[in-house]
Amino acid sequence: KILDVKKLADSAKFEMAFVNIQPVFDKISEGDSTYQYSPENDQAKVQKLYTELVDSLLEVAQSKKLTNLSKDLITIDSTYIKNNELEWAQLSVNTLGQDFLDTIVTCNVGDVRKVFIPREQGGVYAIIKVKRFGVKSIKMQIGTIIKNVYPGDDTQEDYLSRANQVAFAIKEGKDLSALSDSLNYTIDSADVKGSTYNLRGLSDSRKIIHWAFNAEFNQPSNIFTTPNAYVVCVVKDEHNDKFKSIDDPYVKSVCESYARKQKQKQNILANFPDLKADNLQSLSEAYEIIKVNKESSVNLKKGSSKFSREHEVNGSIAGLSKNQTSKLIEGEDGFYIVKVINEYDAEITEDTSFELEKTQLGRDAARNGNLLVNEYITEKSDLTDNRRILR
Repeated sequence: KILDVKKLADSAKFEMAFVNIQPVFDKISEGDSTYQYSPENDQAKVQKLYTELVDSLLEVAQSKKLTNLSKDLITIDSTYIKNNELEWAQLSVNTLGQDFLDTIVTCNVGDVRKVFIPREQGGVYAIIKVKRFGVKSIKMQIGTIIKNVYPGDDTQEDYLSRANQVAFAIKEGKDLSALSDSLNYTIDSADVKGSTYNLRGLSDSRKIIHWAFNAEFNQPSNIFTTPNAYVVCVVKDEHNDKFKSIDDPYVKSVCESYARKQKQKQNILANFPDLKADNLQSLSEAYEIIKVNKESSVNLKKGSSKFSREHEVNGSIAGLSKNQTSKLIEGEDGFYIVKVINEYDAEITEDTSFELEKTQLGRDAARNGNLLVNEYITEKSDLTDNRRILR
């Protein structure tokens, strides 16, 4: 069904700043060096304070540049910034989520809006300021009518019967895949320990994990009923070693990945051109393997958002002065060269002072110390906190 017809742009230029959630945690934990976030107790409060922070920044951003907002509260997104100039973002290649797309297509040039950007774990709010739109063309908004179909009693009995057949086959010593073609079931595996809470693709799987620690080898379970599947389980092996075997599939994949990276690094080093401080851009143009990333605003306290895993890169950014170039840095995922092209003094406001920063560093140190102590005690005592596992 066609819901609407509008003239919309395929591309846009916009500034975007992610609103940091860390200031909310800092506000909640103020004065309490032992504070640890608890979803049950703190989620509603964090959400309320975070929404208030976003709304207050949105109001300020109506009359100020996003780059003038406090760097402790926001992180400027540099995805579409090159050589300090905004680049066109193709709206059809939407990597920022549906709320962003729904919002920006209704904006006019100059509008300042807040949008929700989904992440792997939850998401964050961002503030966008629209600078320009590309050529607009006619677009149709189409709606789809979906009807949910639920399995009937006969279908459920059929699937339950198949699960029983699988259980009997395992009990008779047959291979797990013996009937997979004829009965049309999938096979998966998992390594579990006492603190494992979820199994991939299975909701309410804690009861299966509990069964595994009381089961005999190679003996099938009763049929577990989950919201989306009937599940038959069997315990094939037990591991008491501190570390996984080198034959473990995951360990193998990690080792192979590491070996590939090491070989790639050797090849890069063997063919790496002469490095000069003033020829980074020309190097990237002459050698396809070299890529120049320019980040316009790096908070030294948090490091570069582009290279969060590369600690030596972040260290070099903090240690270099203006117009200095680092030596070749061997990182986890490649080789890096860092050149600092400008420096900015920290903005002093009523919310920043030497004493405030000193107090915050003290709180961070105490919190991190407590986390390390708790981790050490948990590991050495060999105890499991069943309050967060059993239901």
